[in-house]
Amino acid sequence: MNTKKTIETSSWIKISLRFFILMILSNSFALTSQAQDNVVAILEELSDSLNKNSNFQGSHNFYLGAGFPNKVGVGIAGLDALGVVEKGKTSPQFTFLYEYGLKKDIGIGVQFGYFQAETPKLAYDLDDLGILESDLGAEVDQILGEDLGDLLGGLFGGLGGGGQTATGEKIDGFRRTKCYSIAGSFAYHYKLADWLEAYSAALVGYNHYVKEDNGSLTDDLLEGLTTNVNAPVVSYFAKLGFRALINDKIGFYGEAGYGNMTIVNVGLSVKL
Repeated sequence: MNTKKTIETSSWIKISLRFFILMILSNSFALTSQAQDNVVAILEELSDSLNKNSNFQGSHNFYLGAGFPNKVGVGIAGLDALGVVEKGKTSPQFTFLYEYGLKKDIGIGVQFGYFQAETPKLAYDLDDLGILESDLGAEVDQILGEDLGDLLGGLFGGLGGGGQTATGEKIDGFRRTKCYSIAGSFAYHYKLADWLEAYSAALVGYNHYVKEDNGSLTDDLLEGLTTNVNAPVVSYFAKLGFRALINDKIGFYGEAGYGNMTIVNVGLSVKL
């Protein structure tokens, strides 16, 4: 690869020198017909060198990576509520992109994504919650949240604070959310060297969420807990990136941009 880089650099120097020498000569005296043909040929050669990416056309490109931060996952894992006994957690946004080289600098593709996130684990003592509900009534909505307050009103509405019998029972649980996504991609590639290229791209897609409730908390309570989380159904991402090849097929890529899922993506690339 070092030999190829040296040859390429040498070619660039030769082309540039020939180009500038001819430009100087053209300002000194009128060029002959043959000289004009030489200038045109050199300009075409220089243009091809600046825009050489012909091996991208017709190629099959695979990108396997992870995105940070996972905006939706962070929102789910970072929920704050009364009774948290264990923090929430989230995975990165894992992605797999297939891209086809439609032209020497244009690529189209499809991307699949996946992540999972868990809310904080909540735990409540039924005796304490029953006393709280019977003593405070409507004010419990402001302390625990409207959804949890309504739930407790149904559970303990028939119990009186003074006559309640202690049960010693506890309830706990958390919600796990899995997201599966698919998106279409359109990209423009620019080859900087045999081993390095830059690209810009835009993706638009669809997110599908699957929710799993774990523990003894009710579905309604956990649903209320995640009501305010921004979990978009339509995803989008505009990005700028670089891909560095370590050989003719395998390389690494990194990209950053603006969207509603992640900010930075890094990973492994394969080109066939």
